[in-house]
Amino acid sequence: MSKIQLKCELSYHNIHIMPYYKTKAFTLVSNRYMESDRIVTFFTYDSGKVPLIIKGVRRTKSHFGSVAEPFTQSTIMFYKSTPDKLGVVEQTEIAYSNSNIRETYIGMIVLGYIASLLDVCLESYSQDTGIYHLIEHLLFALGSKQDIEKSVMIFEWRLIAILGYRPEINKCHLCGSPLTENTYIDLKYPTVLYGQCCYQKTNSGIYTISSGSQKFLNNTLCAPLKETMRYRLMPSTRKTLRTAIRYMILYHIPYVQSKRSAYEKEIQRIYP
Repeated sequence: MSKIQLKCELSYHNIHIMPYYKTKAFTLVSNRYMESDRIVTFFTYDSGKVPLIIKGVRRTKSHFGSVAEPFTQSTIMFYKSTPDKLGVVEQTEIAYSNSNIRETYIGMIVLGYIASLLDVCLESYSQDTGIYHLIEHLLFALGSKQDIEKSVMIFEWRLIAILGYRPEINKCHLCGSPLTENTYIDLKYPTVLYGQCCYQKTNSGIYTISSGSQKFLNNTLCAPLKETMRYRLMPSTRKTLRTAIRYMILYHIPYVQSKRSAYEKEIQRIYP
C-alpha cells in the first residue's frame, strides 16, 4: 500500500504521526456504526480486504456519496492512528458506481451473494490482485447484460482456484489415471474427482461431470477472462456445472448458504 503523506497532530506532550494510504477499492459490505457513521469493508487493490470507518456517511449532506453502496469502485484515502484500530476514510473519488447493476432485482441478489462470499472467505489485509481483476470482470459482464449465471460460475470457479480449493480435474484422485469422458465428483466431499476406473470404490454420492463441463472448467482457468465469456453452455452442461460448483462452494464456504439460496432461486427462474 502506498503512503502518500504524513499527517501530524501536535498534542501538548508529543507529536502523533499517522500514515495516509491511497488505493483503488471495491465496496463489499457496510454496517451502521455510532450515530452517523458506517464500518465499510473494502476490497482494495493494494491490501485486499480492509474494514474502515467512514464518518458522517449516513448524513443527508455527506460528501462521500454512494461510496458505501455494494461494489462501488472508487479510489479511497484513509489513515490509521494505531495498527490495532480501524482506519478512517478521509477522502473518496468514485470511478464507477455500478448503479445500473443494483437497479435490477437479479443484479442486487448477485452482488449481495458475491459480497457475502468475499467477505467470509478472505482474510483482512491479504493482497491478491487476481481477485481484484476477477471482480472487475464480473461487474463488466453484469453491466453489459451478458449471461449472468455463466459470469458468476466463472467467478466462483476462478475464486476456488485462487483460494487453493480447486480439485485436480485432469487426473483420478485414487489412481492418478488421466480423466477422459467419464468423470465423477463426490458430492459429499467435492474436493476430488474420479475416473471410470475408481468411482465405484467410493461410498458417497457420485455425480457425473460431462466432457463439456470438464472442458469448460479447464478452459476458464487457462484462457484470458474476456475470452471465457465467448464459450457457449449447453443446457445439460449448465446444469452439471451449477450442481458441481454449488457443492464445492458450500463445502468450503458454508456460511454463504442463505445468500446463495436466494441467488439460485432467481437463476433457476431465468435459466430453468
